[in-house]
Amino acid sequence: MLIALDGPTANVFGYLLPAYPLLIGTACAVTALLVLALYAGVWAPQRVATMTLVMAAAAIAAGRVEYVLYNARFFAGDAGQAFNVASGGLEPRLALLAAVGVGAVWTRRADKPLRPLLTALGAGLPLIAFAAWWGCAAASCAYGVEVDNLQNYPAWQVWEAAGEYLMVAPRYAVQPLGMAASAVTIAVVLGLCALGVRGARLLMAAVILCFGGSAVLGGLRGDPALMLAGLRSRPVGRSCRVYGGRRGMDR
Repeated sequence: MLIALDGPTANVFGYLLPAYPLLIGTACAVTALLVLALYAGVWAPQRVATMTLVMAAAAIAAGRVEYVLYNARFFAGDAGQAFNVASGGLEPRLALLAAVGVGAVWTRRADKPLRPLLTALGAGLPLIAFAAWWGCAAASCAYGVEVDNLQNYPAWQVWEAAGEYLMVAPRYAVQPLGMAASAVTIAVVLGLCALGVRGARLLMAAVILCFGGSAVLGGLRGDPALMLAGLRSRPVGRSCRVYGGRRGMDR
């Protein structure tokens, strides 16, 4: 096979590469190409490329900072890993804000329309989300809460996977469920594009779908979460966890 995933690494034409940054980088590259295409004839390609590179760098830095804050307990014992993006771990909220913020300032200073950029981000966001969930499945980040027994839950809801410190155990299948939700979002966004939805409306629709799915799955995640006012910052989806457990007990 020319391209294959083997745990946290990807075999690409015989070269072993870290799977997480490869997958997300590929999705970001596709989004960047879309940005270039939408600005064709309006803005010099090299200037658009520079903007997208700065946006990507800002998004990665901001997303990593948010992830480290979420997992402060882990990184307190291994601070050197905080800067190892290849090991997996980016949170989307600050990443998206950083990308949009840089893009908005850049286009304003260049006196160029922002709408094509927002359209490209709206179309690319679910693809990046799909790649991120896939990358987390490979790198064992955003893993699910451990469950007692796979037989007590619906087959689509659980699997055996690695978690913190790469301990393999029965868990909620958060990453595959995230990939499935992202695939549905991709289909919806493509449908909206076919209907002529563009700009901020398309991006907002993608944000609602991507972040809504992530919020629901957040309650099934087993990795540490940031505490806000004494409350776990990923509360949505706990009802899914309780329901799944009760359903298994009722069998």
